[in-house]
Amino acid sequence: TFFSVEGNSQCRRIIAQFGNFSHKDKDPDLDDTAMAQLSTGIAASMWNQQTGENTGGSGPDPDGTVGTVYDLCGFTVKLKVPPNAKGMAFDFIFFSAEYPEWVGTQFNDSFNVMLTSQNFNGNVAFDNQGNPISINNVLFNTFGNALAGTGYDGGVGGSTGWLTTTVPLVPGETITIRFVIYDEGDHIYDSDVLINNFRWLEFQPGVGPVTQ
Repeated sequence: TFFSVEGNSQCRRIIAQFGNFSHKDKDPDLDDTAMAQLSTGIAASMWNQQTGENTGGSGPDPDGTVGTVYDLCGFTVKLKVPPNAKGMAFDFIFFSAEYPEWVGTQFNDSFNVMLTSQNFNGNVAFDNQGNPISINNVLFNTFGNALAGTGYDGGVGGSTGWLTTTVPLVPGETITIRFVIYDEGDHIYDSDVLINNFRWLEFQPGVGPVTQ
């Protein structure tokens, strides 16, 4: 197993709770105790989303839709698929202070999950129209009081709600997964993502990646 991180050391952390959102929200039967948080700001600062922090992590856009992105934060893992596994799944929820006032503009924070595998290479987290996870996809909303305590409530921003991505894999292959969040257009207006419940699947989940 290989593991590496990128971005400011304060942009990511392991937590059990984020506002009203818990690691037990999706499937407590998996017996997990925490979830990963990635932020385009300071992960522990949940009161500064619209001003945002410049964490200094600029670089090439992971999914290639623009040139340079800002406040890039993420981690990469290399894993060997178990011999009895035919796919993988993970849950996530994306928050952004850019919603709703910057929808449809160049200021479009995004969350990508870049996979390298035998049958698929590229971003596996997107809506049913092929749009990456951002304020410009059909999955985004305000979710009202559900955002209390996250810093994205009270008209500050919105969220996708919990989503699940499933990807078919080849048993025994070695895959590389890069989970990464970043600002597009500038470094202000923060976004966060929680990643939870990564698991192997003993059945093949369709013919390609799906997020729903």
